[in-house]
Amino acid sequence: MSIWSGDRWCDHEYDNLQTIKNNNVKSIIEFGCGVGTKLFLDNCDNITSVEFYTKDKTLAKSLKISSDEWMLKCKEKYKKYTNWNPILIELTDKFIMAEKDITGKTLGLPRGSNPLNEDYLVELGDIIDEILYETKYDMGFVDAGVHFRGDIVNVLFNKIDIITVHDVNNRAHGGNIYGYLRIKCPKNYEHTKGIKSVSGLSIYKKK
Repeated sequence: MSIWSGDRWCDHEYDNLQTIKNNNVKSIIEFGCGVGTKLFLDNCDNITSVEFYTKDKTLAKSLKISSDEWMLKCKEKYKKYTNWNPILIELTDKFIMAEKDITGKTLGLPRGSNPLNEDYLVELGDIIDEILYETKYDMGFVDAGVHFRGDIVNVLFNKIDIITVHDVNNRAHGGNIYGYLRIKCPKNYEHTKGIKSVSGLSIYKKK
């Protein structure tokens, strides 16, 4: 079966669509382009897709993260949309080191570990701040092809009022393979969960 038709890749769509409709969402920044991008493009005025990747295809396969090939496929699929802004971010050594720690490729660390060095967090914050500098988005969606998703969520708090996060029901490797145990929800956000996504969709909304 093609990845474009796989149910689990897009089982967040119902809950995300309800969030869009109920909150009059017109613009979204998503971290991780793919099947669900079409839903956003068809229902919003402005979509930015951020894809973290490595050019090293062997490394991408080993760590199970995105390579540049994935965004190229997305660019071809969605090339007719004029409301789409794709952004490719190549992972630096700091991110790769964090990915190796998280995925258990660092000697002595089990899969699902927290990164030993947090230097990548500064770089992550700078990248997101630069993207958000001139554009305000109504909603953010986190389903990136990397494992530091929880850190992305933390950076988005108090920058975007609505944040939805996919695959939160993943309990493998201590439930932390995507760093979701590192999420620190501020008191000025309420946290609910979608009702249709088997993989799990968390919804954070500013009060």
